[in-house]
Amino acid sequence: MVVVSHSQGGLLAKMITIESGSKIWDAFSSQPVDGLPVRPETKALLRDSLFVHPLPFVETVVFISTPHGGSYRASLTAVGLFTRLVTLPLTIASAAADMLHSNAALAIKAGEDPRAFNSINGMFPGNPVLAAVRAIPVAPGIHAHSIIPTLQDGPLEDRDDGVVKYKSAHIDGVESELVIEHSGHSTQGNPLTVQEVRRILIEQLGRPWRSGTGSP
Repeated sequence: MVVVSHSQGGLLAKMITIESGSKIWDAFSSQPVDGLPVRPETKALLRDSLFVHPLPFVETVVFISTPHGGSYRASLTAVGLFTRLVTLPLTIASAAADMLHSNAALAIKAGEDPRAFNSINGMFPGNPVLAAVRAIPVAPGIHAHSIIPTLQDGPLEDRDDGVVKYKSAHIDGVESELVIEHSGHSTQGNPLTVQEVRRILIEQLGRPWRSGTGSP
């Protein structure tokens, strides 16, 4: 399988292509999961969510406009107001309440309220969990590619696509990185982006079929 991801979807794609061990959990909490005074179902949810493994059938991943280091737009006042309208799924909300009720939330680093974790708050630059995921390389055997749009001229480090800065979208360890100049965050409609995705797909077709993943 080839996973082509855009923007925040790239962070989800990263999570299915890495072997995290306890690195993500360690960025989130100062105590091991088994040591938390919470219900068994809460511990199971935490393990499933924060101890991730690469999916065996994913062979290639493409990151397009992905904010591996967060997005400066997440810090805007309007976005901050919008986060108040975000509600968590019942299962996650129940786990957060369990942690608060049992004082397990005291183990969360930086004193964050677990009820505040959502897809917007998680995008703030400097988020320790986001930094932990960014530092974990894509698992061996998975081919990774980055497509990064920028709107400005000048040094790459100073450019952005209107939502994500280049230095946030850049990660080490990818097989290729293509910078699409004078293109905004929604670069998936840019012919140069389409051409690059096509190149990657054709390259994937030329690889031997990996055993254990099925057949063409």
